[in-house]
Amino acid sequence: MDMKNKKRTFITVFCLSVAIIAMVFVFFNKNKEDIKYIMTVGKMDVASEEVHMIVDDIKLKNKNNLISTYKISHAKFDWNKNYGDKKAYQYLLDDLIEQVTKTKVIQQLAVEAKIIDDFDYKMFLKMLENENEMRQEKASKGEIFYGLEQFNQKQYYQYLNNNLLLQLNTYLIDHQKIKLSDEEVKQTYKDNKEYFNNLKFDEVKDKAKNLCYENKIEMYIEDKMEGVKVDYNQEELEKYVMQCLNNE
Repeated sequence: MDMKNKKRTFITVFCLSVAIIAMVFVFFNKNKEDIKYIMTVGKMDVASEEVHMIVDDIKLKNKNNLISTYKISHAKFDWNKNYGDKKAYQYLLDDLIEQVTKTKVIQQLAVEAKIIDDFDYKMFLKMLENENEMRQEKASKGEIFYGLEQFNQKQYYQYLNNNLLLQLNTYLIDHQKIKLSDEEVKQTYKDNKEYFNNLKFDEVKDKAKNLCYENKIEMYIEDKMEGVKVDYNQEELEKYVMQCLNNE
């Protein structure tokens, strides 16, 4: 082979190698590119899919609240209309930011408590895949499992976050991050006698204690929410929320 042919062969091989490397790079980064993060809460990134799921959860409640407050007919309701001092979607946006912040604070607390190693949306999708595979296998073998045979993303997001909160509650109580005094439990009972069907304190003491724990854990999470930094682009977030609402 003469020098000219050797040179051509080298250039061809080199170009093919570069193309293959580029294809491999694109393949391994495809999932990362597919997930768009549009908010940050503390150390936690928030994927657009998470925002969409939370919008789906809260939109009916917000819509009904506005219809009730401002005496609007369902037919005339419009997310882009002003009710009171702002547009309907802006009320929902305020609620969304609060709900996203709470969800991410709970996830971060679960990481700090070593309930989970970490949380991001790519990890969540892998967990969903593993959970569905496990449930499908159990179903095929006739084994017992609880709940749905297969989760979609929204169902599993709710399921996972509810479980994280339950495990976090247990952690906070067991590690005495949340403590109760007898006076607090008695005050909870006095403030909620109707809830306890006006039974005597000794009859519902354990229930009063559980309710007191629930209230204090809620306050603990709210305190953490107040101290966390929430970053997002207002215009981008509003645009995405309206896109979610227009697709309902």
